Amino acid sequence: MELKILIVEDEINSQELLKNLLIENCESITITGVCESVKKAIQLINENKPDLVFLDIELQDGSGFKVLNNFDEQHFYTVLVTGYDNYGIEAVKKSVLDYILKPYAVEEIINIVDKTRKKIDFLKPLKILKNNNKVNLKNDKITIKTSKKTTTILLEEIVIIEAFDPYTKLLLTEDRILISELRLKDMILILPNFFNQIHRSYIINLNFVKEWDRGRGGKVFMKNGDIIPISYRNKKEFIKQFSLFKSF
Repeated sequence: MELKILIVEDEINSQELLKNLLIENCESITITGVCESVKKAIQLINENKPDLVFLDIELQDGSGFKVLNNFDEQHFYTVLVTGYDNYGIEAVKKSVLDYILKPYAVEEIINIVDKTRKKIDFLKPLKILKNNNKVNLKNDKITIKTSKKTTTILLEEIVIIEAFDPYTKLLLTEDRILISELRLKDMILILPNFFNQIHRSYIINLNFVKEWDRGRGGKVFMKNGDIIPISYRNKKEFIKQFSLFKSF
């Protein structure tokens, strides 16, 4: 599928660099626009309906967060771009797809485009799941169909999600357990970014991390007493996401 990308960046050199990196290293993309202001970004998002927006935080006429605040429901994925590393908490609050620092790294750009494509590819089967009442995510709640009933819970009640072939087991606060018909690999695609898949069998809520062991693979010690392994292949993404989150 062709991925539509909008670049919102107020530095001309950075605009051209990011545009060229995307065109030279990512297949099946279209740059639908490049702009440098909050006002123009809102206009182009409404007109061009991009799939992915690279959004500089500091623009000519204000903060890039003003762009996001203009949309009650975002039908696009956002990557916040900045030359500074002090916006991580706000990025987590806005549940953006990713957060990158200048100067741009080619591998990071490629990974972001791939991540966006995977999430978009999931939208069609997700609509089917919603129509079958298997899952529905809205604001801070998730509605899940189990074998016996449909249950709505707060996202903040989910501590750990564990693969429970062919389903998933949700470990909730107050030692409650819920079995969902949704698979783990589908679950991670719809959850906000304070959830992290640290192992092929586990997704954790970062709010409930007490501490973690920095060994080769490593382990996460959860506030409920559970100890969850971190796979080596998932460790880098966990460290990045948790480092943004830990200042809460």
